Amino acid sequence: MPQENILGSWFRYFPDNYLWSQVICGYFTLTSSGGSYLQELDQIGKRLLDKQGDVEAWHDAWRWMADKTLAAAEGQWSADHHETAAKSYVRSAMYRFVSERFVPPDDARKAPSYAALLPH
Repeated sequence: MPQENILGSWFRYFPDNYLWSQVICGYFTLTSSGGSYLQELDQIGKRLLDKQGDVEAWHDAWRWMADKTLAAAEGQWSADHHETAAKSYVRSAMYRFVSERFVPPDDARKAPSYAALLPH
């Protein structure tokens, strides 16, 4: 039987990138409180598997899901599904927050990103 090379006990979603694995696993823990959904995290992760270390790809993948869940929240709110919409708004905010993990503080994308959530 081949011996497995175990790098600690931490699950690594991105085997070659500890930092990215640590962040996405942190978001896995938020599923029980509604801060994320496993299927949404997996969709983000699959967009990033072959782009490990590319901070622009990181930003784009998380921002994509933030925008997707924001659109869902707005549709749910319009359909008077306010509790479901509130949950989607929270997830959108969480995904938007992590999308900017590697974006410098003076980056021009920051203000419009935050402004997108202010009306909600």
